[in-house]
Amino acid sequence: MKLRKESIDDKDIVIYDDAFSGSEKYKLMCMFYEDSYTVNRTSAPFDNTKPTLKSNWSIAKLLGSGFLENPIIKDLILKNDLRVGDVYVNLSTASDLHIYHIDSDEEGNMTALYYGNTDWKVEWEGETHFTDNDLNDTKLSCGFVPGRLVLFDGRIPHKSSSPTVTADDYRYVLTLKLYTPTNSHYKDVLAIRDFYYTKPDTFTEKEENAISKIKELTQGMTHANGKTFFEHLYDVYSRLKSWGCNEDVCLAGLYHSILGTETYKVDKSIDENEIKNIVGDYSFELINKFSANNIDNRDLLIIQYANLLDQYTGQKETEETLIEIKKILEMEN
Repeated sequence: MKLRKESIDDKDIVIYDDAFSGSEKYKLMCMFYEDSYTVNRTSAPFDNTKPTLKSNWSIAKLLGSGFLENPIIKDLILKNDLRVGDVYVNLSTASDLHIYHIDSDEEGNMTALYYGNTDWKVEWEGETHFTDNDLNDTKLSCGFVPGRLVLFDGRIPHKSSSPTVTADDYRYVLTLKLYTPTNSHYKDVLAIRDFYYTKPDTFTEKEENAISKIKELTQGMTHANGKTFFEHLYDVYSRLKSWGCNEDVCLAGLYHSILGTETYKVDKSIDENEIKNIVGDYSFELINKFSANNIDNRDLLIIQYANLLDQYTGQKETEETLIEIKKILEMEN
């Protein structure tokens, strides 16, 4: 991976090359080709007189693309606690007209550009140009290099340039609007870092027994998004454990809907006393309350948060609920 840093009026631009593998670039390019584009993007946020082609992406689609799993992207998000606002793909043609603009006048707003084409010749142009605050001089022209990632302060004036008429393809750019914790919009979007988690590799004896039993109880049962019921329960447990929750909360997460909920019915006879003996009194209390949708404390709220994250596929209502729960959890911290 190659990294280059530039600065304009004390605002940073960071350019990454060779950060994406060939398979990552190919998968993204296939998605760009298959996208549907509408004539509703403008060349500047505050100017609607020069429309160009754009495909809006949901956070769920971004997650499904694998883009956020790239080690560089993941490291940037986790180290800087970045959150993602708007996501879209720009499709530029030789006839497009672009003007200089800023993405935000507020500190803590960053833009990430991923140059999506897998093949591009320098004579086809398509650079991103950056200028000073007064629009007097172009300070940097960033070449359109396949797979290049450009991260910059959204307050820097910039513009795309169109591909030449001789280019063999359109110009595709995946654009992410990112917020740092100082930005006023930060708490109004999903906390992307919470989608990252690792499955545990060490367990207490109590956890091992609980996992073995829930696997037995849920054999043959399915859940949403193509998962088995056990996979869903275990993923909720894994999220809670990776966040450092205590054993009681983690075990309650592992069994959170084994007694059924308003939206998920368990068509099996469950020995509640046996479960109580396995997970303990407090975990069993949490399981009962979750089943009754009685979310009355922080432990239940974080279990609900992990549960919804694991089922999130872009539903607007779920997204809004996740954002509101995160606000409450952060306030309590």
